[in-house]
Amino acid sequence: MVGGGGAIAGGGGAIAGGGGAIAGGGGTVAGGGGAIAGGGGTVAGGGGAVVDGVTVTITPSVVHARPGSDVQFKAAVMGATDMMVTWAVRDGASGGSIDAQGNYTAPTQEGTFTVTATSGKSFGTASVVVGSPSACSALMNKGVWEAIAPQGVGDTTSVAVDPFDPATVWLGTTRNGFFKSLDCGATWTHVNTGMNGAQLDSGSLWSMVVDPVDKGTIYLVGAYGALGLYKSTNGGVDFAQVFTADTEFAKVADQNFVNAVSMEANNHLHLVVSEHGTCKGYTTSCEAETTDGGVTWKLTATPLSWGEGGGLQLINATSWLWGGSEGGTGTWLTTDNGKTWKQVMPNGKGDANGEFTIRPLVPASDHAYYIGSLDGVMRSPDGFTWSLVSTNRVVGFAVGDTTLYAIDQWSPSFHSAAISDPMTWKTSPAPSVLPMDKGCPYLDYDAAHHVLYASCFGNALWRLVTQPDGSVP
Repeated sequence: MVGGGGAIAGGGGAIAGGGGAIAGGGGTVAGGGGAIAGGGGTVAGGGGAVVDGVTVTITPSVVHARPGSDVQFKAAVMGATDMMVTWAVRDGASGGSIDAQGNYTAPTQEGTFTVTATSGKSFGTASVVVGSPSACSALMNKGVWEAIAPQGVGDTTSVAVDPFDPATVWLGTTRNGFFKSLDCGATWTHVNTGMNGAQLDSGSLWSMVVDPVDKGTIYLVGAYGALGLYKSTNGGVDFAQVFTADTEFAKVADQNFVNAVSMEANNHLHLVVSEHGTCKGYTTSCEAETTDGGVTWKLTATPLSWGEGGGLQLINATSWLWGGSEGGTGTWLTTDNGKTWKQVMPNGKGDANGEFTIRPLVPASDHAYYIGSLDGVMRSPDGFTWSLVSTNRVVGFAVGDTTLYAIDQWSPSFHSAAISDPMTWKTSPAPSVLPMDKGCPYLDYDAAHHVLYASCFGNALWRLVTQPDGSVP
Protein backbone atom coordinates (compact mmCIF):
# COMPACT_ATOMS: atom_id res chain seq x y z
CA MET A 1 0.00 0.00 0.00
CA VAL A 2 1.39 3.40 -1.00
CA GLY A 3 1.14 6.81 0.60
CA GLY A 4 2.46 9.47 -1.73
CA GLY A 5 3.82 12.92 -1.28
CA GLY A 6 4.64 13.09 2.43
CA ALA A 7 7.80 14.86 3.49
CA ILE A 8 9.73 15.66 6.63
CA ALA A 9 12.90 17.69 6.36
CA GLY A 10 15.96 16.21 7.90
CA GLY A 11 16.57 19.10 10.31
CA GLY A 12 20.10 19.94 11.31
CA GLY A 13 22.06 17.01 9.99
CA ALA A 14 22.05 13.71 8.18
CA ILE A 15 20.32 10.80 9.85
CA ALA A 16 22.30 7.62 9.59
CA GLY A 17 20.80 4.52 8.07
CA GLY A 18 21.23 0.97 9.24
CA GLY A 19 20.51 -0.03 12.79
CA GLY A 20 17.41 -0.01 14.89
CA ALA A 21 15.23 1.61 17.49
CA ILE A 22 13.35 0.55 20.55
CA ALA A 23 9.74 1.08 19.67
CA GLY A 24 7.94 -1.27 22.02
CA GLY A 25 6.58 0.28 25.17
CA GLY A 26 8.42 3.54 24.61
CA GLY A 27 5.95 5.33 22.45
CA THR A 28 6.58 5.04 18.73
CA VAL A 29 4.39 1.99 18.33
CA ALA A 30 0.77 2.36 19.22
CA GLY A 31 0.24 -0.83 21.13
CA GLY A 32 3.81 -1.10 22.32
CA GLY A 33 6.23 -3.79 21.41
CA GLY A 34 5.69 -7.21 20.04
CA ALA A 35 7.38 -10.56 19.97
CA ILE A 36 9.37 -11.55 16.91
CA ALA A 37 7.33 -14.05 14.99
CA GLY A 38 8.94 -17.42 15.48
CA GLY A 39 11.46 -16.19 18.03
CA GLY A 40 14.29 -14.75 15.99
CA GLY A 41 17.60 -13.26 16.87
CA THR A 42 18.91 -10.44 14.71
CA VAL A 43 16.56 -8.10 12.86
CA ALA A 44 17.74 -6.39 9.69
CA GLY A 45 18.17 -2.65 10.15
CA GLY A 46 17.39 0.15 7.71
CA GLY A 47 18.97 0.42 4.31
CA GLY A 48 18.12 1.69 0.85
CA ALA A 49 19.78 3.08 -2.25
CA VAL A 50 21.73 6.32 -2.74
CA VAL A 51 21.50 7.78 -6.26
CA ASP A 52 23.17 11.05 -7.38
CA GLY A 53 24.22 11.77 -3.81
CA VAL A 54 20.66 11.80 -2.44
CA THR A 55 20.16 9.88 0.81
CA VAL A 56 16.82 8.95 2.34
CA THR A 57 16.71 7.68 5.91
CA ILE A 58 13.73 6.48 7.92
CA THR A 59 13.44 6.91 11.68
CA PRO A 60 13.24 4.51 13.40
CA SER A 61 14.84 1.94 11.15
CA VAL A 62 13.61 -1.13 13.09
CA VAL A 63 10.27 -1.33 14.88
CA HIS A 64 8.47 -4.09 16.79
CA ALA A 65 4.68 -3.89 16.60
CA ARG A 66 1.71 -6.05 17.44
CA PRO A 67 -0.82 -7.02 14.73
CA GLY A 68 -3.06 -4.13 13.73
CA SER A 69 -1.10 -1.50 15.68
CA ASP A 70 0.14 1.83 14.36
CA VAL A 71 3.70 3.08 13.88
CA GLN A 72 4.86 6.62 13.15
CA PHE A 73 7.83 6.99 10.80
CA LYS A 74 9.82 10.09 9.87
CA ALA A 75 11.93 10.47 6.71
CA ALA A 76 15.00 12.68 6.20
CA VAL A 77 16.23 13.57 2.70
CA MET A 78 19.81 14.78 2.31
CA GLY A 79 21.48 16.01 -0.87
CA ALA A 80 18.32 17.19 -2.62
CA THR A 81 16.33 20.42 -2.74
CA ASP A 82 13.02 18.56 -2.73
CA MET A 83 12.33 17.07 0.69
CA MET A 84 9.18 15.23 -0.43
CA VAL A 85 9.07 11.44 -0.15
CA THR A 86 6.66 8.77 -1.27
CA TRP A 87 5.88 6.11 1.32
CA ALA A 88 5.16 2.49 0.47
CA VAL A 89 5.08 -1.01 1.94
CA ARG A 90 7.30 -3.23 -0.17
CA ASP A 91 5.28 -6.33 0.68
CA GLY A 92 2.03 -4.87 -0.65
CA ALA A 93 -1.26 -5.08 1.22
CA SER A 94 -0.13 -8.22 3.08
CA GLY A 95 2.53 -6.12 4.82
CA GLY A 96 0.19 -3.41 6.11
CA SER A 97 -0.46 0.13 4.87
CA ILE A 98 1.14 3.55 5.16
CA ASP A 99 -0.21 7.03 4.42
CA ALA A 100 1.42 10.14 2.98
CA GLN A 101 2.58 11.31 6.43
CA GLY A 102 4.41 8.07 7.29
CA ASN A 103 1.69 6.64 9.53
CA TYR A 104 1.91 2.87 9.18
CA THR A 105 -0.71 0.30 10.21
CA ALA A 106 0.57 -3.24 10.76
CA PRO A 107 -1.25 -6.19 9.19
CA THR A 108 -3.13 -8.72 11.28
CA GLN A 109 -0.66 -11.44 10.33
CA GLU A 110 2.74 -11.83 11.97
CA GLY A 111 5.96 -11.46 10.03
CA THR A 112 8.73 -9.03 9.09
CA PHE A 113 7.85 -6.33 6.57
CA THR A 114 9.65 -3.46 4.84
CA VAL A 115 8.60 0.18 4.66
CA THR A 116 10.19 2.42 2.01
CA ALA A 117 10.44 6.19 1.55
CA THR A 118 11.45 7.29 -1.95
CA SER A 119 12.85 10.59 -3.21
CA GLY A 120 13.57 10.55 -6.93
CA LYS A 121 15.62 7.43 -7.59
CA SER A 122 16.86 7.16 -4.00
CA PHE A 123 15.05 5.39 -1.19
CA GLY A 124 15.42 4.38 2.43
CA THR A 125 13.98 1.36 4.19
CA ALA A 126 12.83 0.35 7.65
CA SER A 127 11.90 -3.06 9.02
CA VAL A 128 8.69 -3.74 10.94
CA VAL A 129 8.57 -6.95 12.97
CA VAL A 130 4.93 -7.82 13.67
CA GLY A 131 4.25 -10.30 16.44
CA SER A 132 1.84 -10.97 19.27
CA PRO A 133 3.18 -10.20 22.75
CA SER A 134 3.17 -12.76 25.53
CA ALA A 135 0.22 -12.58 27.92
CA CYS A 136 0.36 -10.98 31.36
CA SER A 137 -2.13 -12.18 33.95
CA ALA A 138 -3.05 -10.81 37.36
CA LEU A 139 -2.81 -7.15 36.40
CA MET A 140 -4.53 -5.05 39.06
CA ASN A 141 -7.42 -2.65 38.61
CA LYS A 142 -6.79 0.32 36.36
CA GLY A 143 -5.34 3.39 38.05
CA VAL A 144 -3.94 1.56 41.09
CA TRP A 145 -0.20 1.62 41.78
CA GLU A 146 1.06 -1.87 42.67
CA ALA A 147 4.41 -2.65 44.33
CA ILE A 148 6.20 -5.26 42.17
CA ALA A 149 9.88 -5.17 43.13
CA PRO A 150 11.67 -8.53 43.32
CA GLN A 151 11.44 -10.09 46.76
CA GLY A 152 14.01 -8.61 49.13
CA VAL A 153 14.91 -5.74 46.78
CA GLY A 154 14.20 -2.28 48.17
CA ASP A 155 16.30 -0.03 45.94
CA THR A 156 15.55 -0.21 42.20
CA THR A 157 17.07 1.82 39.39
CA SER A 158 16.73 1.56 35.60
CA VAL A 159 13.68 -0.24 34.24
CA ALA A 160 13.05 -1.01 30.55
CA VAL A 161 10.36 -2.79 28.57
CA ASP A 162 11.88 -5.27 26.14
CA PRO A 163 11.55 -4.25 22.47
CA PHE A 164 11.00 -7.83 21.25
CA ASP A 165 8.26 -8.80 23.72
CA PRO A 166 6.78 -6.15 26.05
CA ALA A 167 5.78 -8.78 28.62
CA THR A 168 9.52 -8.97 29.34
CA VAL A 169 10.84 -6.25 31.65
CA TRP A 170 14.46 -5.57 32.61
CA LEU A 171 15.37 -4.05 35.97
CA GLY A 172 18.54 -2.64 37.46
CA THR A 173 18.98 -2.37 41.20
CA THR A 174 21.40 -1.02 43.77
CA ARG A 175 23.56 -3.81 45.19
CA ASN A 176 21.17 -6.58 44.19
CA GLY A 177 22.08 -7.09 40.54
CA PHE A 178 20.11 -7.29 37.31
CA PHE A 179 16.62 -8.83 37.01
CA LYS A 180 14.28 -10.04 34.28
CA SER A 181 10.52 -10.56 34.33
CA LEU A 182 8.57 -12.49 31.69
CA ASP A 183 5.12 -11.54 33.00
CA CYS A 184 4.99 -7.73 33.27
CA GLY A 185 6.72 -7.66 36.63
CA ALA A 186 4.66 -10.27 38.48
CA THR A 187 7.69 -12.51 39.02
CA TRP A 188 11.42 -11.88 38.66
CA THR A 189 14.64 -13.79 38.01
CA HIS A 190 18.11 -12.58 38.99
CA VAL A 191 19.89 -13.10 35.66
CA ASN A 192 23.48 -11.77 35.95
CA THR A 193 24.86 -15.05 37.24
CA GLY A 194 27.82 -15.34 34.86
CA MET A 195 30.82 -13.16 34.00
CA ASN A 196 31.11 -10.04 36.18
CA GLY A 197 27.95 -11.05 38.01
CA ALA A 198 29.36 -10.38 41.46
CA GLN A 199 30.74 -7.04 40.30
CA LEU A 200 27.34 -5.91 39.06
CA ASP A 201 25.70 -7.13 42.25
CA SER A 202 27.88 -4.64 44.14
CA GLY A 203 26.88 -1.50 42.24
CA SER A 204 24.01 0.72 41.18
CA LEU A 205 22.80 -0.12 37.66
CA TRP A 206 21.20 3.19 36.76
CA SER A 207 21.29 3.44 32.95
CA MET A 208 20.68 0.77 30.30
CA VAL A 209 19.77 0.23 26.66
CA VAL A 210 18.23 -3.00 25.33
CA ASP A 211 19.27 -3.53 21.71
CA PRO A 212 16.18 -3.73 19.43
CA VAL A 213 18.10 -5.39 16.58
CA ASP A 214 20.38 -7.99 18.21
CA LYS A 215 18.15 -9.89 20.62
CA GLY A 216 19.78 -10.46 23.99
CA THR A 217 22.25 -7.56 23.70
CA ILE A 218 22.08 -5.15 26.63
CA TYR A 219 24.29 -2.21 27.61
CA LEU A 220 24.36 -1.47 31.32
CA VAL A 221 26.00 1.32 33.31
CA GLY A 222 27.46 0.35 36.65
CA ALA A 223 28.02 2.95 39.37
CA TYR A 224 29.30 3.00 42.92
CA GLY A 225 30.92 -0.42 42.92
CA ALA A 226 30.45 -1.69 39.38
CA LEU A 227 32.08 1.22 37.58
CA GLY A 228 32.20 1.31 33.79
CA LEU A 229 30.00 0.20 30.91
CA TYR A 230 29.00 -3.45 30.61
CA LYS A 231 27.67 -5.33 27.57
CA SER A 232 25.79 -8.61 27.48
CA THR A 233 25.04 -10.60 24.34
CA ASN A 234 23.20 -13.48 26.04
CA GLY A 235 20.26 -11.80 27.74
CA GLY A 236 22.01 -10.46 30.82
CA VAL A 237 23.70 -13.64 32.04
CA ASP A 238 27.27 -12.60 31.21
CA PHE A 239 28.48 -9.02 31.04
CA ALA A 240 31.82 -7.90 29.60
CA GLN A 241 33.45 -4.68 30.78
CA VAL A 242 33.60 -2.40 27.73
CA PHE A 243 36.02 0.14 29.19
CA THR A 244 38.85 -2.11 30.30
CA ALA A 245 41.97 -0.56 31.83
CA ASP A 246 43.75 -0.28 28.47
CA THR A 247 41.03 1.83 26.82
CA GLU A 248 41.37 5.59 26.43
CA PHE A 249 38.15 6.28 28.33
CA ALA A 250 39.28 4.28 31.36
CA LYS A 251 42.61 6.09 31.33
CA VAL A 252 41.18 9.64 31.35
CA ALA A 253 37.75 9.31 32.99
CA ASP A 254 37.74 9.78 36.75
CA GLN A 255 37.40 6.28 38.29
CA ASN A 256 36.05 4.97 34.94
CA PHE A 257 32.71 6.30 36.19
CA VAL A 258 30.22 6.22 33.30
CA ASN A 259 27.25 8.50 33.79
CA ALA A 260 24.79 7.24 31.15
CA VAL A 261 24.57 5.34 27.87
CA SER A 262 22.42 6.42 24.93
CA MET A 263 21.71 4.65 21.61
CA GLU A 264 20.78 6.16 18.26
CA ALA A 265 17.34 5.16 17.00
CA ASN A 266 18.65 4.65 13.46
CA ASN A 267 21.78 2.67 14.25
CA HIS A 268 21.95 0.24 17.13
CA LEU A 269 25.77 0.19 16.87
CA HIS A 270 25.97 3.94 17.50
CA LEU A 271 26.14 4.78 21.19
CA VAL A 272 27.50 7.65 23.26
CA VAL A 273 28.34 7.62 26.96
CA SER A 274 29.04 10.54 29.28
CA GLU A 275 31.39 10.65 32.26
CA HIS A 276 30.21 11.08 35.83
CA GLY A 277 32.92 13.55 36.81
CA THR A 278 36.09 14.96 35.28
CA CYS A 279 38.37 13.72 32.51
CA LYS A 280 42.12 14.23 32.39
CA GLY A 281 43.09 16.70 29.67
CA TYR A 282 39.57 18.14 29.28
CA THR A 283 38.59 21.54 30.64
CA THR A 284 34.95 20.44 30.92
CA SER A 285 34.27 16.71 30.98
CA CYS A 286 34.31 14.05 28.27
CA GLU A 287 32.01 11.73 26.36
CA ALA A 288 32.81 8.68 24.26
CA GLU A 289 31.20 7.67 20.96
CA THR A 290 31.16 4.28 19.23
CA THR A 291 29.75 3.34 15.83
CA ASP A 292 30.60 -0.36 16.03
CA GLY A 293 28.75 -1.48 19.14
CA GLY A 294 31.54 -0.69 21.58
CA VAL A 295 34.59 -2.12 19.82
CA THR A 296 36.21 1.28 19.26
CA TRP A 297 35.52 4.67 20.81
CA LYS A 298 36.26 8.34 20.10
CA LEU A 299 36.39 10.88 22.93
CA THR A 300 35.20 14.49 22.71
CA ALA A 301 34.52 17.27 25.22
CA THR A 302 31.13 18.03 26.72
CA PRO A 303 29.85 21.63 26.45
CA LEU A 304 30.07 22.26 30.20
CA SER A 305 31.65 20.64 33.21
CA TRP A 306 29.86 17.61 34.55
CA GLY A 307 26.81 18.22 36.72
CA GLU A 308 24.80 15.72 38.69
CA GLY A 309 22.15 14.18 36.46
CA GLY A 310 23.66 15.30 33.17
CA GLY A 311 23.45 13.00 30.16
CA LEU A 312 22.82 12.51 26.46
CA GLN A 313 20.02 11.90 23.96
CA LEU A 314 21.07 10.86 20.44
CA ILE A 315 19.21 12.32 17.46
CA ASN A 316 21.09 10.89 14.49
CA ALA A 317 24.55 9.92 13.26
CA THR A 318 26.08 13.34 13.92
CA SER A 319 23.76 15.05 16.37
CA TRP A 320 22.81 14.67 20.01
CA LEU A 321 21.63 16.61 23.02
CA TRP A 322 23.49 17.16 26.27
CA GLY A 323 21.69 18.33 29.39
CA GLY A 324 22.43 18.70 33.06
CA SER A 325 20.22 18.64 36.11
CA GLU A 326 21.78 21.55 37.93
CA GLY A 327 19.60 24.61 37.36
CA GLY A 328 20.64 26.95 34.58
CA THR A 329 22.92 24.63 32.62
CA GLY A 330 20.36 24.33 29.83
CA THR A 331 20.17 21.90 26.95
CA TRP A 332 22.95 21.81 24.36
CA LEU A 333 23.08 20.44 20.81
CA THR A 334 25.95 19.17 18.69
CA THR A 335 25.55 18.48 14.97
CA ASP A 336 29.18 17.48 14.36
CA ASN A 337 29.73 14.53 16.72
CA GLY A 338 30.66 16.61 19.74
CA LYS A 339 33.14 19.01 18.13
CA THR A 340 30.99 22.11 18.72
CA TRP A 341 27.92 22.89 20.80
CA LYS A 342 25.13 25.44 21.02
CA GLN A 343 22.25 25.97 23.43
CA VAL A 344 18.82 25.09 22.09
CA MET A 345 16.72 26.70 24.83
CA PRO A 346 16.82 30.42 25.76
CA ASN A 347 18.15 31.69 29.09
CA GLY A 348 19.59 28.37 30.13
CA LYS A 349 16.17 26.73 30.25
CA GLY A 350 15.60 23.04 29.68
CA ASP A 351 18.19 21.22 31.78
CA ALA A 352 17.28 18.05 29.90
CA ASN A 353 18.74 15.64 32.43
CA GLY A 354 19.84 12.51 30.62
CA GLU A 355 21.60 10.57 33.35
CA PHE A 356 18.92 7.91 33.64
CA THR A 357 18.48 7.07 29.94
CA ILE A 358 16.82 3.73 29.17
CA ARG A 359 15.70 4.00 25.51
CA PRO A 360 16.61 5.67 22.21
CA LEU A 361 14.96 8.96 21.31
CA VAL A 362 12.19 8.21 18.80
CA PRO A 363 9.22 10.22 17.49
CA ALA A 364 5.85 10.02 19.21
CA SER A 365 2.53 9.47 17.44
CA ASP A 366 2.43 13.14 16.38
CA HIS A 367 5.90 12.75 14.76
CA ALA A 368 7.44 15.05 17.39
CA TYR A 369 10.15 14.28 19.93
CA TYR A 370 9.63 14.67 23.69
CA ILE A 371 12.09 14.66 26.59
CA GLY A 372 11.87 15.62 30.25
CA SER A 373 13.76 18.48 31.89
CA LEU A 374 13.97 20.34 35.17
CA ASP A 375 11.88 23.10 33.60
CA GLY A 376 9.21 20.77 32.22
CA VAL A 377 8.58 18.54 29.23
CA MET A 378 10.33 19.67 26.04
CA ARG A 379 8.95 19.12 22.52
CA SER A 380 10.66 19.27 19.14
CA PRO A 381 9.30 18.73 15.62
CA ASP A 382 12.72 17.62 14.34
CA GLY A 383 15.09 17.02 17.26
CA PHE A 384 16.88 20.34 16.72
CA THR A 385 14.46 23.09 17.77
CA TRP A 386 12.83 22.72 21.18
CA SER A 387 10.18 24.40 23.32
CA LEU A 388 8.53 23.69 26.67
CA VAL A 389 5.04 22.21 26.78
CA SER A 390 4.81 21.97 30.57
CA THR A 391 6.28 23.71 33.61
CA ASN A 392 6.49 20.84 36.10
CA ARG A 393 9.97 19.52 36.97
CA VAL A 394 10.44 16.17 35.23
CA VAL A 395 13.03 13.39 35.64
CA GLY A 396 11.09 10.18 35.06
CA PHE A 397 9.50 10.37 31.60
CA ALA A 398 7.83 7.98 29.16
CA VAL A 399 6.00 8.26 25.85
CA GLY A 400 3.09 5.95 25.12
CA ASP A 401 1.11 5.53 21.94
CA THR A 402 -1.30 8.34 22.83
CA THR A 403 -0.07 9.70 26.16
CA LEU A 404 2.94 11.40 27.79
CA TYR A 405 3.86 10.43 31.37
CA ALA A 406 6.04 12.53 33.67
CA ILE A 407 7.15 12.36 37.29
CA ASP A 408 9.59 14.30 39.44
CA GLN A 409 12.57 12.71 41.21
CA TRP A 410 12.32 14.85 44.34
CA SER A 411 8.57 14.98 44.94
CA PRO A 412 5.58 12.68 44.34
CA SER A 413 4.42 14.82 41.42
CA PHE A 414 2.94 12.64 38.65
CA HIS A 415 1.38 14.09 35.51
CA SER A 416 0.10 12.93 32.13
CA ALA A 417 -1.01 14.56 28.89
CA ALA A 418 -2.52 13.44 25.63
CA ILE A 419 -0.02 13.65 22.77
CA SER A 420 -2.78 15.35 20.78
CA ASP A 421 -2.85 18.13 23.42
CA PRO A 422 0.62 18.27 25.01
CA MET A 423 0.02 21.66 26.65
CA THR A 424 -2.73 20.29 28.92
CA TRP A 425 -1.52 18.14 31.82
CA LYS A 426 -3.47 16.09 34.33
CA THR A 427 -2.23 15.52 37.89
CA SER A 428 -2.75 12.01 39.29
CA PRO A 429 -1.66 10.24 42.48
CA ALA A 430 1.88 8.87 42.56
CA PRO A 431 2.73 5.66 44.45
CA SER A 432 1.46 6.27 47.99
CA VAL A 433 4.70 5.15 49.62
CA LEU A 434 6.56 8.21 48.34
CA PRO A 435 7.36 10.88 50.95
CA MET A 436 7.01 14.55 50.06
CA ASP A 437 10.69 14.86 49.09
CA LYS A 438 10.96 11.72 46.94
CA GLY A 439 9.78 10.71 43.48
CA CYS A 440 10.76 8.34 40.70
CA PRO A 441 13.60 8.99 38.22
CA TYR A 442 12.49 6.22 35.83
CA LEU A 443 9.31 5.59 33.86
CA ASP A 444 8.67 3.18 30.99
CA TYR A 445 5.43 2.24 29.29
CA ASP A 446 4.18 -1.02 27.79
CA ALA A 447 1.36 -0.05 25.44
CA ALA A 448 0.54 -3.66 24.55
CA HIS A 449 -0.58 -4.46 28.10
CA HIS A 450 -1.29 -0.81 29.08
CA VAL A 451 1.21 -0.88 31.95
CA LEU A 452 3.28 2.05 33.24
CA TYR A 453 6.37 1.19 35.29
CA ALA A 454 7.90 3.55 37.84
CA SER A 455 11.26 2.83 39.48
CA CYS A 456 11.78 4.99 42.54
CA PHE A 457 15.24 4.23 43.98
CA GLY A 458 14.80 3.41 47.70
CA ASN A 459 11.03 3.33 47.29
CA ALA A 460 11.31 0.38 44.90
CA LEU A 461 9.38 -0.54 41.74
CA TRP A 462 5.72 0.06 40.92
CA ARG A 463 3.33 -0.54 38.04
CA LEU A 464 0.04 1.08 37.09
CA VAL A 465 -2.48 -0.23 34.56
CA THR A 466 -3.81 2.60 32.41
CA GLN A 467 -6.94 2.76 30.34
CA PRO A 468 -6.69 0.93 26.99
CA ASP A 469 -6.21 4.30 25.28
CA GLY A 470 -3.22 5.02 27.53
CA SER A 471 -4.90 7.64 29.69
CA VAL A 472 -4.52 7.55 33.47
CA PRO A 473 -7.81 6.89 35.30
